[in-house]
Amino acid sequence: GPVAEVRGDMNFTMDSNCYYDTRGEDALLFPDGMTLSQWQEKGFDRNSVIANPGFRDIAHGDLSFDQRAPPLAAIGFMPLDIPLPIIGAPRPDRAADERTAALFDLPRRGGTAVVSQVRFAADGSALPPADGGNASEHLLAWWQFNGTEKASSPMSGALSIGARIADGMIGNALLLDGAGGRMDVKAHRSLALLESMTVCAWVRPLAEQRYKRGAGVDVHAGIIESAGQSWRLTIVENAAPYSVKFGVNFKGLKEIASQRTIPADAWTFVAGIYDAEAGELRVAVNGTTAARIPLPPAAKIRTENTITIGARDQRSYFGGAIDELRIYGAALSDGSLAELAARKK
Repeated sequence: GPVAEVRGDMNFTMDSNCYYDTRGEDALLFPDGMTLSQWQEKGFDRNSVIANPGFRDIAHGDLSFDQRAPPLAAIGFMPLDIPLPIIGAPRPDRAADERTAALFDLPRRGGTAVVSQVRFAADGSALPPADGGNASEHLLAWWQFNGTEKASSPMSGALSIGARIADGMIGNALLLDGAGGRMDVKAHRSLALLESMTVCAWVRPLAEQRYKRGAGVDVHAGIIESAGQSWRLTIVENAAPYSVKFGVNFKGLKEIASQRTIPADAWTFVAGIYDAEAGELRVAVNGTTAARIPLPPAAKIRTENTITIGARDQRSYFGGAIDELRIYGAALSDGSLAELAARKK
């Protein structure tokens, strides 16, 4: 199979490789602009080839292939058995693939957690099965909390003490004690700047939130937020029933909250939406807009380096459970949100 030998003087040997560029063979150049033949004349890659290894569906991110294909057989290729998450829009027949469906790894309390960032092709024909109307093509991140993802993926984080996995709305959920439990996630660059966005999740808050700001002052317990308060989704009030509040920061935090309709110890689907085209900020409860305010676009929404799940400002902690937490790079309609809210176990 492929050979890569690096010696202490930083000289190296490369051999038995299969090189491929979708732009064509002429796009592949070796040091000093040499072709493969010229490179081989220098004594490098003598047993290497330029050939299409036969990826099954490269347009949709399926980079698996038949290891018996002639180009690979010629170099003695042997695969490494490392299951990796699929990035891109899966074909319908791969929708049930555990590497596509399982997007979060929360192995144990205090352990490392990993989430895959999911990007779909712009071509509508390549979209996976319906996932909330226009939602699928704009899905950027999805936390399922089911503990079956692998360790290599574009966003990773860790559970703090006070956070663990428990039975959820769909599969498992992230259970938080309200006194320090949270998860900090390193944001993927695809979230850095967004024209519009939707953040949605199932939440099951405790009857009371343990963090208190003082008599008569309501707590804003964080469901999820970007560092620097560039955007955040919270529940408000010290005790049930709660309201949901969503805010984005355009030279100052602008927020909108629903009425107090979110009960304790029951699952409610909540969403925060910023719609740049409509110029409005809104919140939705169980798939229906609950409140909105005008907010003309002043800039793109910025996501800082860290996303925190289960806390606001690293101190106002959410007490209860969070499940099926998603970020979309678009303003989802009530119809799309209603389809997501209709999903049950």
